[in-house]
Amino acid sequence: MNREKILQQGREGEESFQQWLQQNNLGFLRINQDWESMSPIFRESVKRPDFLLLLPSIGFIAIDVKNYSLSNGVFTLKIDDEIDRAVAFEHYTRIYLWYAFKDSNSDSRGRWYFISAHKACEVGELKHNAIDNVSFFRIKIDEFEIIENANDLKKLFNSRIGLLGRFTRAIEYGFKSMSNRE
Repeated sequence: MNREKILQQGREGEESFQQWLQQNNLGFLRINQDWESMSPIFRESVKRPDFLLLLPSIGFIAIDVKNYSLSNGVFTLKIDDEIDRAVAFEHYTRIYLWYAFKDSNSDSRGRWYFISAHKACEVGELKHNAIDNVSFFRIKIDEFEIIENANDLKKLFNSRIGLLGRFTRAIEYGFKSMSNRE
């Protein structure tokens, strides 16, 4: 696929996502992707998200929209171009970055597949394309949160807090087991 076609597919995905946000009366900021509007840091090592989505009582999360084909139940993300830069964005800004995938082969305009950048690293199967010399993650569809309306967005919060909750319970269990030894 040539570069112009890839860019057009990306713009179509972003437009579709913005329409979905507006239909669901969600607060958002669309990030201008022109290089002139960005600090040089975003040109080299830090991901530029497409949107900041406001979740009431929580704050903003960053969204990077992908309009990719779902192939055999799998979406892919390049490591150098995507994942490394997404994790750098989270590190610098302290804002979680989520990918919102639209299946470009599907007519379902209201269905989005969300996955956090960190979860993509945790669950993605590492692969390498020797022809293009590109490393990427293959991520199974069942690892994504399916978001179809505004109420589904709570899945994102529960997904992140769920991991934190398990960690907290493990620490509490460790402290309890230590106090039982005394």
